[in-house]
Amino acid sequence: MGKKGLRGPPPGYVSAINYQPYIYADWQAKVYGSGAGIVGRRRPPPLWARREQLAKQQNRCFYCGLAFGCWVVKRSRAIVLRVVWDHWVPFAYLQANPARNFVAACQICNGLKRSDMFETFEEAKRVIERRRARYPIRFLDGPGEWQPSPP
Repeated sequence: MGKKGLRGPPPGYVSAINYQPYIYADWQAKVYGSGAGIVGRRRPPPLWARREQLAKQQNRCFYCGLAFGCWVVKRSRAIVLRVVWDHWVPFAYLQANPARNFVAACQICNGLKRSDMFETFEEAKRVIERRRARYPIRFLDGPGEWQPSPP
């Protein structure tokens, strides 16, 4: 653990790639390969990884389930939800950009997640839904407020 910023995940931490818990001490190298632990700059995932992740998520936000490209009103301002590539294990901890460490999130959820680490996907979604309740949004083409995606 000699490098600054690298530390093991919390107990029971689940991988964003294969939804399996990390069970080894050198989890970064085992999961992310040779790119793990290399200190660098924030970079988006490669094109193949972006396409794969968007297909896996059905072109929806990982945390709230809203479709990318839909128009919503937030604080009386119309905005379009766009794709922001979020590090599942935050860059602040990993200090690397392995291709399999990204999820597609909308700009609202990405800002609400910050650099928090979560043990499970359900915990991440629950925390972000709770934070998002403070910032109500509604769809531009209809009444009502944002409803959390069904499980």
